[in-house]
Amino acid sequence: MELIDLIPEFNLYEEYWKIYTKSDNVAPQYLAAESKVDTSIIGEGAEIYGEVQNSVIGAGVRIEKGAVVHNSIIMKECVIGENTVVEKSIIADKTIVGANCHLGVGEYAPSTLNEKVYASDLVTIGEDSVIPDGVSIGKKYSDFRSDGTVRLSRWNVSRRWSYY
Repeated sequence: MELIDLIPEFNLYEEYWKIYTKSDNVAPQYLAAESKVDTSIIGEGAEIYGEVQNSVIGAGVRIEKGAVVHNSIIMKECVIGENTVVEKSIIADKTIVGANCHLGVGEYAPSTLNEKVYASDLVTIGEDSVIPDGVSIGKKYSDFRSDGTVRLSRWNVSRRWSYY
């Protein structure tokens, strides 16, 4: 996330320090006329129809119309559905988040086990997961699994998630 700072500590544009990468033949990014992107890194082949702010978006990601992504990392080949809000989330490869979902809803709840270890208000979603339409996932830690089950952390007793 520090690469999106105004002056990053690791300068990708240093003219005397070349970075060589293997590049597949992938379509370039597509930003729709109604999309809004601010202070973000967008990967190749990504299609943005919604709003992205302070985030890193992987290759082949599709963010549908009306979706809002803030302070998040969305890894490759994910789909964020229409009118979905994603806040402070890390979403792994090939995850599908349905329409009208909200990830990162509610207030931050401090850890009841060890505040130093579990001090985070991130939402994490495992790879190949499918989150159905209309699901809200609260702050702190959650892990949707590819088999459709949800594992909620035992230290977050105030976890809020529900089906509408």
